[in-house]
Amino acid sequence: MPAAPSPPETGHLCHHGETIPYTVRYGSAARSRMALRVMLDGRVEILLPQGMPLARGHVLIRQRADWVARQWQRVRQCRLASPAPEQHDRRYVLGTLCKVEWLVARSWHGVTWRPPASPDIEGRLIISAKSESHAEALLHRWYAQKTLEVCADRLNFLKDAVPWLTAPPPLRVRRLCRRWGSCSNLGVVTLASLLCRLPIPCIDYVLLHELTHLAVFNHSPAFYAALSRLLPDWQNYRRQLETFPLPWQPLAKEHVSEPLGI
Repeated sequence: MPAAPSPPETGHLCHHGETIPYTVRYGSAARSRMALRVMLDGRVEILLPQGMPLARGHVLIRQRADWVARQWQRVRQCRLASPAPEQHDRRYVLGTLCKVEWLVARSWHGVTWRPPASPDIEGRLIISAKSESHAEALLHRWYAQKTLEVCADRLNFLKDAVPWLTAPPPLRVRRLCRRWGSCSNLGVVTLASLLCRLPIPCIDYVLLHELTHLAVFNHSPAFYAALSRLLPDWQNYRRQLETFPLPWQPLAKEHVSEPLGI
């Protein structure tokens, strides 16, 4: 019977006056390489293949100390600049917090969005449901439908600016946990079901990022050169995505493994 993996180990990286806590732990049985991650909530962790000595993780983080410190500072600045967090009675739609009104109803069930009439007037999300859990399920379904509707409209607007695009790619919406979008090698673009929470410029960035994968199916310098031709200031929108409050597990930065999607 194989021995159980050793428990995680913690440590502190001292670098240029900063003390950064971190954790070294084993990944899944399928992991074959080390990964160094700086999470959007400030956590730093090193994942190792099972059977590799945990000491290798402590060595790796010191070898990558400059990178870790830069990313950790960047994450801290993003958290300070983050928009207001969502609450039970406030949810984002297209980058704007809207007041949620929960109505208990026996007959019609659904979600109605009333956009803000002016910058100083709140938008409203009216949810008619038979219970609170039912209301959350309806809201998520509405977000998915709204994401598909908005992205199809934005794709139609953006398609003429993409020279290698001969026809709009198929779009689908899924409950993604660690990315805003992805593109398969068959040319199908998959979008996070809550993407419509973001402002339109950020949605455009996600779409253009995935459309660029139709020309360059990796994150090489050629990919970013092509993306820059479509959206010269794409870094600004990526930074905004990183500051936007996520309702799921934070997106991880991986130093060793190439990140996929956005």
